[in-house]
Amino acid sequence: MKGVRDTDRGYRKVITNIGILDHDITVGVHADEGAAVHRDGGGMTIAEIAEAHEFGIPEGAGPTDQDPSAILPERSFIRSWVDQDGGEFLNEISHQCNAVAAGKKTAPVAAKQLAVRAEGQVKKRMIRGEITPKLSEATIAARIDNSAIPLVDSGQLVASVQGRAEPVK
Repeated sequence: MKGVRDTDRGYRKVITNIGILDHDITVGVHADEGAAVHRDGGGMTIAEIAEAHEFGIPEGAGPTDQDPSAILPERSFIRSWVDQDGGEFLNEISHQCNAVAAGKKTAPVAAKQLAVRAEGQVKKRMIRGEITPKLSEATIAARIDNSAIPLVDSGQLVASVQGRAEPVK
């Protein structure tokens, strides 16, 4: 009687290579960058400025004690990126996973490339002025360069957006 022979034709390597799934890929203003005080934010941190723009500030819930009546419309730059470009990014994730499974790159490299791509896409939308709603005429007049593009007046918020890929702990 003959035994069964199991020949591994690469399955073990594919399963090992898919370590991309063992990485947290994030994009946004992370705690270390976000803790810095924004130079034009009236004492607010970059994270507080980012949160105020991402979610908006309703009337009567101003960001500082000096201006409790401030109103800031939601100008999402992270969630709106997911809504607009999420399908394209899912395709990129699939492409990277396939490259890892085929042994063309390592999981940490693929995860880092995904993080860098996400960061670039978010920043590109910000710099191109794709974030809505548009600024009021009064806000444009008060800006450093009279730019009508939301979220980029000083450049500090855009520079603080980072994509990161870290192994799951």
